[in-house]
Amino acid sequence: MNHVDMKEQELLLSKWNNLVSHGELNPAGVSTVIVESWGNCYNAGLDPYKKIKFVNHIEKPSKIANKVQAYLSLFYPIMKQAIDSIKGSGFQLYLVDRNACVLKCIANHGRLIDNWSEERVGTNALSIAVLKQETAQVAGAQHYCSALHESVSSAIPVFDLQGNLFGALGLIGPVGEDHSHVLSVLVKAVDKMMDDITIKELNSKLISTSEVLKRLSNSVNDGIMILNAEGIVEYANLIAEQIIGKKSREIIGAHFRDLCKGCSIIKPEYNDDPFVNIDFLIKNFNSKTTIEMIKDQNGDIAGAVIFVHRDDKTVKTKVHYPKQHGFNSIMGKSKKLSDCIHIARMAVDNMSNVLLQGESGTGKDIIARAIHYESSRRDGPFIAVNCGAIPPGLVSSELFGYVDGAFSGAKRGGQAGKFEAARGGTLFLDEIGDMSLEAQVALLRVLQERKVTRVGDFEEIPVDVRVICASNKNLYEEVSAGRFREDLYYRINVIFVYIPPLRERDQDIILLTKYYLTRMGASVEFINKFIPSPLAEELRQYQWPGNVRELQNIVERLMIIGKEPDLIRLKDLQLNINQENTMPLPHISSSSGGNEKSYKARKRQLIMLDESNEIKSLMKKHNGNITRVAAEMGFSRVTLYRKLKLYDIY
Repeated sequence: MNHVDMKEQELLLSKWNNLVSHGELNPAGVSTVIVESWGNCYNAGLDPYKKIKFVNHIEKPSKIANKVQAYLSLFYPIMKQAIDSIKGSGFQLYLVDRNACVLKCIANHGRLIDNWSEERVGTNALSIAVLKQETAQVAGAQHYCSALHESVSSAIPVFDLQGNLFGALGLIGPVGEDHSHVLSVLVKAVDKMMDDITIKELNSKLISTSEVLKRLSNSVNDGIMILNAEGIVEYANLIAEQIIGKKSREIIGAHFRDLCKGCSIIKPEYNDDPFVNIDFLIKNFNSKTTIEMIKDQNGDIAGAVIFVHRDDKTVKTKVHYPKQHGFNSIMGKSKKLSDCIHIARMAVDNMSNVLLQGESGTGKDIIARAIHYESSRRDGPFIAVNCGAIPPGLVSSELFGYVDGAFSGAKRGGQAGKFEAARGGTLFLDEIGDMSLEAQVALLRVLQERKVTRVGDFEEIPVDVRVICASNKNLYEEVSAGRFREDLYYRINVIFVYIPPLRERDQDIILLTKYYLTRMGASVEFINKFIPSPLAEELRQYQWPGNVRELQNIVERLMIIGKEPDLIRLKDLQLNINQENTMPLPHISSSSGGNEKSYKARKRQLIMLDESNEIKSLMKKHNGNITRVAAEMGFSRVTLYRKLKLYDIY
């Protein structure tokens, strides 16, 4: 985002006025997360014109854990460097906890806010970052409270090493300032914070701290795992995650012998000692892996470091050979689905670009995988990327990679992008219609030249990649509206595959239902009772705005309820958002809702209903004790009071 689009702001302001004045909202042109947050604020009775309380300085929290205090000492120089890199005098940098309460602030003036929670100041990027645990940027009239309409807020969540939410880091600045590099600055700062947390945690866990840090600093291009004296993994870096094919939370706590399963041991001196200096290869990677001891000052083994070496210029991705990824595994007998599969099969025998178009939940990823696993590239990697989930400023580094020193906070040794990771295989670009126009230009060049240039480098790297794109939008209409490049559209749309929605495959509904019932453990007797039941007929007639994904969700609910299928009706599965026990939301105009948006609204209603029922149950269990209910729900008392008001619980 450079400077804010004033025409877009005028449209948002009109929609905002309609909501706060009349309780109605047409969500067209407004992101889902903003619509949801506005709804929360409106239903909670938050005054959109409230005068926000500013403070001259941020008080140090009265009760703060020693670990958090230690983190703040680490974070301050990083925060100072981050805000110094932002041009403009009106910016404020906030570090908040998981409840959006401010822990640290650096600003050029004294008008500060000490609590960015949604219930205090309405829709903003910091509250969204901690509530949704995702990157957020809220501009001008997207804020619920009018006092923030002249500001742009940007924030990124911060997690600890175990993947638990610590809080968020956010920048607040005037609408008139340039915000084009704000998210990039925040990403670099958070990455540096995580690096510093990692080093501090290692200092407290390993006796030979200096030796560990030396090995880490000298081998950052390799996969690294740190073990304790018993051989339990206490740390794994990102490259180790990529090579092993697991997240750090799955690796940490495992014994290193378990990670050797499926590996070829080169030197078979493996015995019952806690550690042995061995080299081994992880299959499918050709990555030489060594284990080296760390000894304390007495010569006793204190731990070990595992180094997984690989060539910087070669990115290899673990290859799986699923048995159920071909076209024959796709469930359905309807003519429209058969026609879809027939066209998709045409893509198997050539390397032309493919465009899959279909509503959310229709199985675009399944078709993409089927094309890959039945093609000559089946032995290569299948890399899936959700284009809509990548912030615009990070698309190039994510897809094309970057070199050492490309930007502040860049990983030492650089990082390969998704195109390099997919060499010899298939790159699946999902939701390509959400990609920014700037990113589309870069993608078009790569598709034309079949070469990528890492960010910060001039060397072109050839990439042998088959590209499959997918979108739930009509890209031809997006081209006409100026939101998608025409030249890119024709580049990716060589083979076009339309995936029909479930409502156009009525004869597949019962077939799919039986399949999911069987997979979820339903008995033959249960399935035989379901087939002639009134519920089965209701499912045939239902329009399925959420498609196969929604059907799977409903079948799961059917199994959870546990009643005989002939005693259950559609309303018992809470499909209808107009039921009496659903919660009120701002009116959403039907003129622009569409099936997908109706499904999302229904999903939000189901989540709210489940939460309401849980709160009621806990209020009864604890005899109305607010403190105990809030603790068990994981809320603050303020949040619980807001929920009680929202759900009309007394």
